[in-house]
Amino acid sequence: YQTAKTNGKKELVQFYHECWLHANEDQMVAIVKHEMFKSLPPELTIKVIHKYYPTCVPCVRGNLNARSFPSERVDREINLGEEWSVDIKYWTIKSFNGGNMSFTATDSASRFMLGYWITGKKKILDKLKDIRNMVVRKGLVLKFFRVDDNDFVTEEVEKWCKLPEININLKPCVPYCHDTTSIVEKD
Repeated sequence: YQTAKTNGKKELVQFYHECWLHANEDQMVAIVKHEMFKSLPPELTIKVIHKYYPTCVPCVRGNLNARSFPSERVDREINLGEEWSVDIKYWTIKSFNGGNMSFTATDSASRFMLGYWITGKKKILDKLKDIRNMVVRKGLVLKFFRVDDNDFVTEEVEKWCKLPEININLKPCVPYCHDTTSIVEKD
């Protein structure tokens, strides 16, 4: 990495984003913050990553990467709906942030997908709040979360969903056969 020549900080962030297998912004920050590689250039700072994190065409095409939270620009371009499907899985491997659970949420109307690595059940509520806030910022009302596995719905999540100002219904995911859906699963 030290022999690579880049023209400015923007190219530097793009270079490391690609070298680290299209790591998302949070992963890149964790790598720099925890000094996972000892020979990183001093110009590659957390502030620089936040400022110059790339909109990478291969990431978008292949869904290799998604920002932790969509920017306002992306948020305005997507027609979000009132129902989201949530899928949470345990993994035997850990991510850069130490998470061993994947949390994906898909909007039923637009098929817009958010993905996170989370460190435990306590983080599920934080991500559900993020999704609700994104939908509310669009001037919409979030009415349903469809959840694949009720083992992940904690009492804290149920209480939050039942709050009068939140009022979100938790429903099971609609059963389907893999060959009858037009959506490719990326497991």
